[in-house]
Amino acid sequence: QEARHLYEAARHVRSSILPPHHPEVVASKFSLAELLDAPTAIASAAAGAGGDDLDALDKQRANALREEILNAYNVEEMEQSGDDGSRSVANSK
Repeated sequence: QEARHLYEAARHVRSSILPPHHPEVVASKFSLAELLDAPTAIASAAAGAGGDDLDALDKQRANALREEILNAYNVEEMEQSGDDGSRSVANSK
C-alpha cells in the first residue's frame, strides 16, 4: 500500500507541472499501472474484504493508465494478422 501511495503521489505531482507526454509523467503512469497489475497487489487486495471488486478496479485503472500513455503519443492499435497468428500491432500516427 505504501508503494501505491508513493506512485500515485508522484504521478499527481508530475502531471500537475509537466505536459502529459513528458517522459517522467509517462514513467509514473507506467510504474503505477505495473504495480496495480502486480501479483502482490492482487493478493493483498484479495485478502481484504471485497478483494474481487478491488482486483477488477485495479485492472481497469491499470488499463486506463496505459491508454493515457498511448494517447499522449497518439498511438492507436490496428488489427493486423501476423505469421504467428498475432492480431494487434500498435502504430504511431
